[in-house]
Amino acid sequence: MKNVLIFIAGMITVVLIIAVIGLSKESKESNDIVWFSEKGECITKKPLRVFQTLEQSAALAKEKDSYDSTVVLLVNNEEKSYYDDQVISIPQKKCARQVGIYKYQTRDERWKTVPVVRIEE
Repeated sequence: MKNVLIFIAGMITVVLIIAVIGLSKESKESNDIVWFSEKGECITKKPLRVFQTLEQSAALAKEKDSYDSTVVLLVNNEEKSYYDDQVISIPQKKCARQVGIYKYQTRDERWKTVPVVRIEE
């Protein structure tokens, strides 16, 4: 009986180790955002147009009427969903404030680093 319990404990340990390794790999691969400890500067107060959604509550966007503006990763705290070509208005007294940086690889396999922004005061 003692040997069976040792065997079961060993199997549980192996499964837990494999699970932890799998989760740590997954988090390293998907963790391409570096969050700032303090709020950064206002990037823009102009409306943003989404050109690619990444997650339910994050999207790559540019200023609506400017093709040469800075690309930003727009995130929010309200869990609103974004969609392609959506125009995001920025209310008065608020701006797209930088809260981090995001690194991603383009389709042509070039690496880009862009500001992460939230619409805040």
